[in-house]
Amino acid sequence: MNLLSLDIGNTTMHFVVYDQTSSIVYNKRELTHQEDEFGSYFMECLKKIEYEINVIVLSCVVPSIHESVRVILKHYYSSVLLDVNMQTIGKMESRLEGNEAIGADLLACAYGAYQLVGEAVIIVDMGSANKIIVVGDDFVYEGGIIFPGIGLGLRTFEETLKHLPKINLEYPEFVLGRDTDTALRSGFMYGIKFQIEAMISEIEEELGIKAKRILTGGYAQYFEKNMPLFDYYPNLIHHGHYYLYMNSIYKQTL
Repeated sequence: MNLLSLDIGNTTMHFVVYDQTSSIVYNKRELTHQEDEFGSYFMECLKKIEYEINVIVLSCVVPSIHESVRVILKHYYSSVLLDVNMQTIGKMESRLEGNEAIGADLLACAYGAYQLVGEAVIIVDMGSANKIIVVGDDFVYEGGIIFPGIGLGLRTFEETLKHLPKINLEYPEFVLGRDTDTALRSGFMYGIKFQIEAMISEIEEELGIKAKRILTGGYAQYFEKNMPLFDYYPNLIHHGHYYLYMNSIYKQTL
């Protein structure tokens, strides 16, 4: 059995294929195009995957293309298609107010993290926006935080402060910058690191818990070495997809 795990966000689409040994044999990111030619572009992305696909697990947070993605996948593959939402997750309780829906990407990360650690866990998903996801004991979605991330910050600097040098995503030796380059890198790298760590400490105090900590997302690779209290899982959302399907109770319903 080969499983295609597909994460579609506003900026990129991430295609990951697991083979029958649970190994990742295909891992590729493509830009998310939302123009009129999306259908043909998406088909070309699928044609690059030279594996027979038996199962597809999809997280899509772009409403304008979600249904098109489903239709194309069903047409291109004769496979089981599992769309991640609260109904397919099943066992998770939510403490969100007003029955607010939880994004498919957040659900998949929460599911994957809890399957990995089996206890209260705080996930930091670092992308264009940074997202903090809190899952309590007994698989309860406690809530989360969304704030501007590295991707958004870099674009903002490049578009509005064009006289500044390009920012390399590397920690400077010291927090205090001694020139423009180290001042910028410190602001981005240490600034976001300290912001995340402080918010998580506050969350743990508010909830009265001590949780496991996980880093994931496209930009987490630049931070993980200097955040030793976090475990780094670059493909956490795809682990969530894989575990969701491989859960024996769920497989029996397909």
